[in-house]
Amino acid sequence: MKTDNFIFALMLVLTATSCKQNEPSTTTEKSFQLTKGASYYWGNAADIWDDDELAGSNVLAIDLYSERLSYNSESQEYVGSGYNLYIENIFVDTEHVTLAAGTYNMDSISGAPFTFTPGFWTTQNYPYGTYLTTVKGTTISYELITAGSFTVTEKGDSTIIDFTLQKEDGTTITPQFRGIMEKYDATGSNNYSFEPQPATEQDWTFLYADTAICYGDYYGNNTSNIDLFLGNNEVFAYLELNCPPFSGDSIPAGTYEINGSRQAYTVTASGGFVESEGYDLPSFIGIYKEGSTYSNAYYLISGTLDINRNAGQYALELNAVSYYGSIIHASYNGPVLLEMPVQKSLKMAAKPAIKTKNATVGKRCRMGHGTRIEQ
Repeated sequence: MKTDNFIFALMLVLTATSCKQNEPSTTTEKSFQLTKGASYYWGNAADIWDDDELAGSNVLAIDLYSERLSYNSESQEYVGSGYNLYIENIFVDTEHVTLAAGTYNMDSISGAPFTFTPGFWTTQNYPYGTYLTTVKGTTISYELITAGSFTVTEKGDSTIIDFTLQKEDGTTITPQFRGIMEKYDATGSNNYSFEPQPATEQDWTFLYADTAICYGDYYGNNTSNIDLFLGNNEVFAYLELNCPPFSGDSIPAGTYEINGSRQAYTVTASGGFVESEGYDLPSFIGIYKEGSTYSNAYYLISGTLDINRNAGQYALELNAVSYYGSIIHASYNGPVLLEMPVQKSLKMAAKPAIKTKNATVGKRCRMGHGTRIEQ
């Protein structure tokens, strides 16, 4: 994936505002203590983004919590109240697999050591990059960090980090981390299909179609459910079609909307990668890596699939938007064989899953994932 070259301006507005330590602030500015957390080493930036220009940097993430807040990785829920500061992509030089002492400045994904990336909203309104989560009882809110810097120093076994960060609304927060930073090698967590970023526009022509499988009224909503696989030597598509009830061996022609309704004439929108199970949900475009594995995937969440059929030949046109906003165009012209199982409906467990390699945890891991780095 090629990176953008634009630079995010640093807009630092410094004022002195105090708030009760470790509790969510009711003011527009926050200065608070973070007391526990972890860093995660993802690997070399060139490998993660498939871009040799980034080979001069390694990539880390940090996950920091205030005293009365923690995260339960098994239930994937916050416990308590307070703040969680998460920074997804921090670049260091290749000699470091943990945070090096120094000052880090926010920019785009330039890959330069001592930089980190801004926060942004995905197309499904999920925060990514650098963001602050505030938990107060059952209320959870997210705020993007769009500019700023932080300085790291070491004092004995403790790590000291002073942040000056600007939120999306222009206000400034100045959190501080004081404590033992747990350090993990999470490179094994990258062996799964994670969507390339930033958003791009892609155009593919598929050369073949595997036998499509019809599962009958799989979801019990008076539709016929079909798994459709298209591919070439570079990419493949796994699309879940929801058709009106039909007989025969032909996929119903028409325009299929990509959404989550599972009603007739829809393609099921992708649920993305399931971290706890280690597989990708339909519908997505996978990028081949080697053999039967693939390096990453575009998760399709909206758009259309046009299906036309003439004399046994299909003309398929896919126009979709992915989870992270990439524009996907793809086409296929040729035959599609359709297999109709004897059963009217199959159990969920019988449906094939698209498994990924060594994918027991996801990239957005929380404290305690990976192999501890002893120093």
